[in-house]
Amino acid sequence: MGRKASHEKRRSELRHAAARAIASRGTTGISLRDIAQEANVAPSSVLYYYRDLDELVGDAIQHAIERFYDRRHETAQRHDDPREQLVAAIVSGLPTGTDDLDVLLLYLGIPVIRRSSAIAALARSLTLRQRSLYRGILDVGAARGVFKLADVAATIATNLVALEDAYGLYVINGSEDRIRDYVGFTVSYASTSTSCDLGPVLARTLAGAADVAREGPVGAASLASATAPSA
Repeated sequence: MGRKASHEKRRSELRHAAARAIASRGTTGISLRDIAQEANVAPSSVLYYYRDLDELVGDAIQHAIERFYDRRHETAQRHDDPREQLVAAIVSGLPTGTDDLDVLLLYLGIPVIRRSSAIAALARSLTLRQRSLYRGILDVGAARGVFKLADVAATIATNLVALEDAYGLYVINGSEDRIRDYVGFTVSYASTSTSCDLGPVLARTLAGAADVAREGPVGAASLASATAPSA
């Protein structure tokens, strides 16, 4: 492995250690020593790769923002049918559970986002990109005659993102057992707003997620089991 690749690998390991430390301690009381303990290195080693604590925490939050959006976009784009895209975007917009590190960082990193203009701009960009993702799906669905929008696409998209943010916070605060309800509530709003019953699409989407989760990561299993349709 080259020197540059090795350097980036170590930075990635430290970002993940910072994410774990933030998940357990938050951003206001975290220290370099906490992150070093998570990474099993000396605090002085952390400073070889990052200028200070703020740079490391900011980098961890930035990568969490990028990963969160990328996984949503990729999940939606696996489908051609706008109904499947819309439901997939909704399901992937909620945390998989209280251990979803990327989403945890988005909420617990708010103090850092407020202090850093660069991270704040990235957070605003995430909101805009999520709205754009939904708006694109809604516009295509309307153009194909699949959706009959009850409001302008931009308004529906904004409300979908707001619902995700609120329900996501509920999950992170301990209501993991209600992910199924929150997904259902958001899909219900989407159904009303598009004049299209998305319930059957949601059932198929979650059934497929359950199949993948049998051999997938714990996070995927948590999402599938928590959002599986009730008997």
